[in-house]
Amino acid sequence: MPNRSTRAASAALLFVALSPFASASVPVQRGVVADDAHAQILLMRPEGGIEAIDAASGRTRWTSAAGDLPLFVDANRVVALRDAPERGVLALAVLDASSGATIAQPYAEIPAPARALVDERLGERFEIVPEAGTGRFAWSYTLETVPGAVLTDANRVVGSGETDLDSAAARGRIVLSGVVAVDAGTAATTVTVDARPAAVGLRSVETRDHAGLGGRRFLSPDATHVLASERSGPERYEWRVHARNGAALGAVETPYAHAPFAVLGETLVYTTPLRLDRTGAGVAISPVGVDAVDLKSGRTLWRRELRDTTYRGPWPP
Repeated sequence: MPNRSTRAASAALLFVALSPFASASVPVQRGVVADDAHAQILLMRPEGGIEAIDAASGRTRWTSAAGDLPLFVDANRVVALRDAPERGVLALAVLDASSGATIAQPYAEIPAPARALVDERLGERFEIVPEAGTGRFAWSYTLETVPGAVLTDANRVVGSGETDLDSAAARGRIVLSGVVAVDAGTAATTVTVDARPAAVGLRSVETRDHAGLGGRRFLSPDATHVLASERSGPERYEWRVHARNGAALGAVETPYAHAPFAVLGETLVYTTPLRLDRTGAGVAISPVGVDAVDLKSGRTLWRRELRDTTYRGPWPP
């Protein structure tokens, strides 16, 4: 557990490692980052840690246990969140994008009772999203009362006077949000808290532009590509992928109306949700994952399972 002097030293490392942010990549979905500069995909491994995958071949380039949730890539650095169950602490990792080598593991302090959890817990979640080109991270923490759930001593915050989260959460819902930034003048991390807490997260952006492409149209996170989706059969959809200027790049068939996606060269990468399909032998479970497809041929190049951070039970009776 880091002490204050350790955190102060880490803050200086954070300033050296991350500022200024140049051409940062934008996450495709929580735990998946498309690194166009290195033609690779960074994702959360189901067993923990981060894996860098060659976008075209699916070959693993490197793995790292130093971080858990990749946030974005800046030049040759990967910035990732480390799981931090301690309240009031946000732990980061800075990795070399080419090798996965650890450059720094800085900390920042956030207001308790917030804690930077990678995995959702019962009634509790933490979200963090980089603000491209600013060197800042927007974050939000939510703690909600779950009827029938019993909060244990692990849910107590010890500080100037002990705060019992059981009584606080009993009022309904605790929401904190703000920005973690680097102060260029003092070389220290600084934290601001929003007066009106806001939801922070990633979502697919549907657009009304490019009506001539037909179907529902979605932008890639970096707004460089458009995906037009139309139903092609029972539980089947045709995705037509275009550059932002309208140039057609290819088409694929999927069972999804749409999904978060990115295009790296001639490879379409998209995330897949947890899926249950009834078969003659019972129910087939397809875990949360990432698929890569060659846009010219429509052929699936590779698939990877992704760490599922959504809380799926057990639930109170």
